[in-house]
Amino acid sequence: MEASFAPGVPRSARDDAVRVEGYLVDSCDSVLLAERPDNAFGSTFTLRDGNEGPAIAIPEPGPYGLYARALDSDCAVVAAGCDPVTIDADSSQGTLTVTMGAFSLAGCSGSEQCFIDTGECVGPDGGTGGVGGTGGAGGAGGMGGVGGAGGAGGMGGVGGAGGVGAMGGAGGLGGAGGNGCVDADDDGVCATSDCDDAKPRCAFVCTDLDDDGYCIDTDCDDSVPTCDEDCTTNSDGGPHVDCFEVFCGTNPSDNSSECLVASSEAEYGTVIEAANGNVGHDYIVLRDLTIAANTPAAFTDDEGVTIRQVAGGTLTVNSPGTGPGTDRTVFKLESKNNLIDGVRVLNVSNARSIIEVKDDDNVVQNCEIEGFERRGIYINVGNNVQLRNNVITGGLDGQGNERGGIIVRDSAGAVVSGNTVALNAMDGVQIRNSSDLFIDHNTVADNGGSGLDFFGEPSSGICLRNNNVTGNGEFGLDASQAVTFELSPTCTALLSAGPRYGNNEFDNASGACGGSECDACACLPLGLLWEYSVDPLYSSTTVGDENLYCLGAPSTLIDGGGDLLSYDLNGTAAGNFNGAKPDIGSREDGPSHCN
Repeated sequence: MEASFAPGVPRSARDDAVRVEGYLVDSCDSVLLAERPDNAFGSTFTLRDGNEGPAIAIPEPGPYGLYARALDSDCAVVAAGCDPVTIDADSSQGTLTVTMGAFSLAGCSGSEQCFIDTGECVGPDGGTGGVGGTGGAGGAGGMGGVGGAGGAGGMGGVGGAGGVGAMGGAGGLGGAGGNGCVDADDDGVCATSDCDDAKPRCAFVCTDLDDDGYCIDTDCDDSVPTCDEDCTTNSDGGPHVDCFEVFCGTNPSDNSSECLVASSEAEYGTVIEAANGNVGHDYIVLRDLTIAANTPAAFTDDEGVTIRQVAGGTLTVNSPGTGPGTDRTVFKLESKNNLIDGVRVLNVSNARSIIEVKDDDNVVQNCEIEGFERRGIYINVGNNVQLRNNVITGGLDGQGNERGGIIVRDSAGAVVSGNTVALNAMDGVQIRNSSDLFIDHNTVADNGGSGLDFFGEPSSGICLRNNNVTGNGEFGLDASQAVTFELSPTCTALLSAGPRYGNNEFDNASGACGGSECDACACLPLGLLWEYSVDPLYSSTTVGDENLYCLGAPSTLIDGGGDLLSYDLNGTAAGNFNGAKPDIGSREDGPSHCN
């Protein structure tokens, strides 16, 4: 981007300007001229001494506003302006420009000081708070005492640090700065002016796209969670810097360890071909790309691939027209040991299936699928496949066999855990001729068909726990073929004061159970499969909302589950949930944690 002064701006204002700030906003109508916007997609700055902030990450193509303001050494605004811009799909479109007109907005008062590195006014230097006292030693073998609290700061945004307790005692907190300024994250910005006073790397713009704790105006690459302060070190001299290789999974110190990157449909086809031809495990990173003309080749890599996508990236399927080759499967895994992690797929037209798994030991996790024609994720013969923490919405086909958000067919030992399968026109989860299947902590809600559907040939050894099955157009569980449930203590022990299992069935249009093999829940073992039948009080049912199908207080499903250790999402580690116990349903450990 480039900010310039309009011809009418006085020479004195141009000479006085020492800091220029730039912001990408949704439109110029959304900003108050000369003020900092609170809803920018990204920001940067340039100082007269040559220092500058990180570049603004390239957003989705479309219309935006480019807003800039110039500050003098007293933090007074001497020029400001906003011009409409358009971001093209081609990132090489050139420089975006904004012109700043003359403006006069008062800066710091006589009792304040301008810190031009941040463009903030703070109180005068008034002395720092005292250092907290030293904690005394604990009793025999015990922990040291707690250090004293730091004294209150003088008129100058900082209190002293608490003392360190002897023998490991904890130091007290620093006192509050003078003039009523609270700065919990010690970033030099008062809480009243800080968009997030809990994150020291987030002061004025709190967009943190990659969720790495560095907001967009302090993050050197807000699309890659392993790239925050250092986006330049390149140990092996290859095409990618170290932090990007860490995200990809390759070795930053080995130039033969190659990360394959796709930013277009053509590049996606090229990286699939390269991965299938290489010896050993391969690593692929997807940026924004659209599939419009070709059906991607299947992955047949000899040792599998790891596929990740940068934060904010989307793989869009938009294949207009009809006829052979227009119904596409986006990812077809025909080899073992593949991992698809954190990929977002948006279907505009003709994505018949998003992910099809046709071999053993594959993992699909943390993915968001918005729209498909027939199948969201389809396990077709693969054994020991894991589907974890995925959000699957927008399936278009009506109810029918092998039409569903998740389908598991002819598989043994699969894990379906932590998924949100909702707002699809067909069944949520379909199971056919599968055994030793673990279905845990899923939310299956508001689908046109049944929540869980057992069809085709019989299935056996099904462990079904901690699931939240609500608001589906037909039954909570529908079995047209026999289904046998696993009766081991792991799958049948009490989770709460209820009878068994710990699943919630609520408000499904045709009731709890149906189908020729499960009429009136006849297929269920002794006791009740449904421990709960309560309203989950969902915070949101809007796709794209970070609280999609999060439980709302005071639903009794919160803390209603059980920690199953080696059988649940966090393996043998205890915990990994919010509150006292896991919730019933998904999202506690899934993408976009519930608030």
